[in-house]
Order: sequence, then C-alpha cells, then structure tokens
Amino acid sequence: TTEMLVQLSCGGGAGGARCAGAGSGGAGGTVGAAARPCGVNRAAHSASEPAMSARAALSLLSPHRRWRVTYLERLLEQLPQPPLVWEALLEDYLSASASKSLDTVGTGSHGFGERRSGQPAEAASNADADAPDLSELDGVNVAIVARGKALDLLRHPSAAYSEDHAMLLCAHFGCDDGLALLYERKGLHAALLRHFARRHRHADVVRTCHRFGEREPALWTEALHYLSSLKDPNVASFAELHRLVGEVINAIERERLLPPLAVLDALSVHASLPFSAVREYALRHVEHDSAMLEEATRESARYEEESRRMADEMDELATKASVFQLSKCSACHNPLELPTVHFLCLHSFHHACLGDRDEDCPCCAPQRGLALRRLQQQKQRASAHGDFFKQLELSSDGFTTIASYFGCGMFGHNQPNASH
Repeated sequence: TTEMLVQLSCGGGAGGARCAGAGSGGAGGTVGAAARPCGVNRAAHSASEPAMSARAALSLLSPHRRWRVTYLERLLEQLPQPPLVWEALLEDYLSASASKSLDTVGTGSHGFGERRSGQPAEAASNADADAPDLSELDGVNVAIVARGKALDLLRHPSAAYSEDHAMLLCAHFGCDDGLALLYERKGLHAALLRHFARRHRHADVVRTCHRFGEREPALWTEALHYLSSLKDPNVASFAELHRLVGEVINAIERERLLPPLAVLDALSVHASLPFSAVREYALRHVEHDSAMLEEATRESARYEEESRRMADEMDELATKASVFQLSKCSACHNPLELPTVHFLCLHSFHHACLGDRDEDCPCCAPQRGLALRRLQQQKQRASAHGDFFKQLELSSDGFTTIASYFGCGMFGHNQPNASH
C-alpha cells in the first residue's frame, strides 16, 4: 500500500502500470480495488502529473506513523520533492528521537536519493530487506538512529525545507545539533555561540569564535563575558577554564578589541578565577604601558624645554635690541646692499629679492604656514563633535581617543557646546 501511494504521488504512466500490477498480485481485494482508479487517473492526467498529492497521502497515513515515515522515505528517493515532504519527515524523525518510540521511526534504514535512476521500487525494497530491523533496538538506540536520520536530512544537498521551520522543529524537540547546524547555515554566528553557552558547552563556544571570529570579532568579547559568568558547578575543571580564558584573551589582545582594564574588569566578576589565569596578560600590558609612559615623559620634557626656549626668545625680542650681522642676502647670497630688509628671525634680504613678499620671511614662511594649518585643523577638530563620537565608538581604546580630543581643546570652556 505504501509503494502504491508513492507511485500515485510521483505521477502516472509507468507508476500507474506498476500500481495495476501490484493490484493483481494477490495482495487482496483492497489493493486490487485501488488499481482501478490508477487506470482512470492515467487516462485523465498526463504522465508527469501526480494522481494524489503528498498532502492527501500524509493525511491518509497520519494514524500509522511508522508507514508514514516509510512513505516519505520512499518518496524522497525520487527528487525533487516539495518542502512539505522534507518538513514532515524531519518532524517525524525528531519526534521519534524525543519519544524514543519505534512507532515514528519507520521501517527503512536507507538515506535519501540513494535509488539509482531507473532502479525499480522492488529492487529498492529488496535492498532494504537486508537492513537491520529497527524493532530489535531499544529506546535509546532508536533515539540515536532517528536523530542521525534527522541530521542527514538537514545536511542533504537537495533538501528543500524551510530553514526557519526546521529551526522551530529542532528547538521544539530539543535537537541541539540540528539547531546548531541551522544557525551556522544561516550565518547566525552570535546565536550559535549563545546556543552553546546556554548548554554550557564551553569548548564549542571558543571553537565558534575561532571559526568565525575573523569575520565577527565581537564574538570574542561575548565569549569573554560568558566565561567570566561561569560558576564552579558549570566548569569541568579550572585547568579547562584557564585554557579557554587564555585563548579568548589572546584573541582580544591580538585584535585589540578591548582595553586591558575592560578585560580585567570583565573577569573580576568571577569569584573563583585566580589571578594566575591573566597574570601573563596583565604583565605584558604593564610593561607596555611603562615603556609608553617613559617615552611620553621624555617627549614631555622635550616640549617643555622647547617652550622655555621660545619664551626666552620672545622675552629677548620684546626687551632687548636685535643685532643683524648677516652680510649676504638670504635669497641670492650676494653681498647686502641698501635698501635691505631685516626680519626678527635674523634673516636679511635685498628689497628687490623680496618683491611684494615683504611681510613674511621667505625662509621661515613654509614652517610658519605649516604651524598655522595645524592650528586651524586643531580648531576644526575641536568643533567636530560628530567625528569625535564616531571615532570613540570605533576605537579600541576610548581613553586615548578622548585624550587626543581633549588636547585639541574640544572640552575647553571657550567651546560653544562644552556644556553638552
């Protein structure tokens, strides 16, 4: 009867002839009576049009879940099939896995699409006769077999099911591996990480970061917060926790995702995590920050010395007379002859060599213009509040970003929006 329904659902023609042969083969009056409509359908429909829809066949087999699964497995040997067929078989497999009941697993043990083109249904049935009888399995083994079949269906390259529907089925029947497979297929990597986190699969959480962290660096940050929130009963051993925390911290440091203080603050909420888990990481950053502090101290001393020297020069120019001792023009290098122009920078020129540029020293003008441009850029940057917030959002070290804008005067009292 199941084979007859398969032929009716897959079209007329040869299928209808096979149904008629099955009806006259001593299967009883019921099958023989069902052979007559096959001839009618073959005459009324084309060879490619099914005589019975899969939905109608499923409604007929709904009280007999074992034969419904067998019907769906046979039907999927002739691809393509509509999503209804794939989703119904997936639901039956997952239901059997959850209930550990043979009544919903089916009698076949084959995969999908294994029948070769042109191979008759009788040959496939004979091949299935050599398969192990599932009735000999206990409930645990039935669940394993059914879950394996469900995962094979989800991985099938020609599967036409709705991924959203399949996710709902896997979530309803508790198929964690199927749900993880669908999350990965849909590119929901953050959801995949949280899926493993809810089930305390710590190694899979970090493995997800290794696989997809290059495309989504934020996964490492989420993994850090997850590991820091673990309690003692959820961790197999502190050695495993140390290893996983070390991998996550190294990735965060490599990608510069968080400043060191943020990493240490996130891990500080774990009451039982010893400092040895982050000791090397903390020492590296302390040494790095110490070297940067020494360099900044030297640079600050140099700027202070230059500022003091400039202040002394300005005081001398304001209170003392300047003596111009150059004997040659700074432009043409010929001996100076009247009329000459002397600048307080101690450069001297022929008046003819200056032309109309007698307001600024030609030798010092490029450096002075560069300083003026930098000052103008600094003023523009101090008023660019939109750029400041954008860079602060994208920066891996917010303190450094704020310090750079503080240095250009953004937070000064003379800014119109300083109160905000």
